[in-house]
Amino acid sequence: MTVSYQSSNFDSGTYNPNEDPGYCPGYEPDFAESLRALNALLQEDTELPLVQPQQQNFPSLDHPKPQREHPQARPARVQECMDDKTLVYSFVKGFMQSQSLLLCNSNLRTEPVCGSVQLLSKKEGVLATAQMHETPLTVLVKQKTSYWSLVHTALVEACYFPLPKNIKDVCFKYQHREIPAGYEVHCTSAKELWRVCWGSGHAKRYGIPMDLLIFSQGSLQRKSTWHPIKGMDSRDGRLFIKLLGGEESFGIDDLVVWLKKSDNAPTSPYDRSSHRGIRPDLRAYVRPSHNY
Repeated sequence: MTVSYQSSNFDSGTYNPNEDPGYCPGYEPDFAESLRALNALLQEDTELPLVQPQQQNFPSLDHPKPQREHPQARPARVQECMDDKTLVYSFVKGFMQSQSLLLCNSNLRTEPVCGSVQLLSKKEGVLATAQMHETPLTVLVKQKTSYWSLVHTALVEACYFPLPKNIKDVCFKYQHREIPAGYEVHCTSAKELWRVCWGSGHAKRYGIPMDLLIFSQGSLQRKSTWHPIKGMDSRDGRLFIKLLGGEESFGIDDLVVWLKKSDNAPTSPYDRSSHRGIRPDLRAYVRPSHNY
């Protein structure tokens, strides 16, 4: 291959600076000589060495390299051979430890969704949702399912108790509550609590037991804690429990969490059932009254 040029400003490769508007004094290039040198290079058979690109380890698009996650943040896959009870209790233990465990068997499975963990049944859909992003941690449990009793028992044993709910609510809301020392917890319907206090004429003889406590959400007059029951009344299909500074209202079939002093706990010196009318600080017997 030979390179040539034709121009009105050049005659046989001779450069005329007077005809070049861009001429600079002191610089007169020899274009003919440059062309001859270029043609000589092109006519040579010398092969230039090929530059091999440096090999780099790029990840394949078809098989991306997995990212290494924190051990606590990575969901754990548990064996599918666990039964329903073990899976439900593992679900409760998992969200209590702020872990999104992936559990499954032939009937149930758990699934993390937007900062929450759901317990699902293949036949009944969502059974419970642990809202781990809320403070305090709240668990919504759907009522009237075949797994409600199992989920409720697992939550109560972990000290998560249902809050009073509205009639239109389809889910119970559970939150953690600390149990005072010396008390045993009961979670029954309001009707059952009424029967415990007033059944068999107990209240007519002794009055409402003073060792019963109920949790109140709090108001301007009282704080959110366990309060002793001062009295109760039933009207218009609802149970009204009187507390110091207010009252709580429940439907007859609503769940109520209440505490009763354990039989092994220290009791008041005036408790007839344990001391039979004897005051420990006196040496004489106190005759109990029989005017019931």
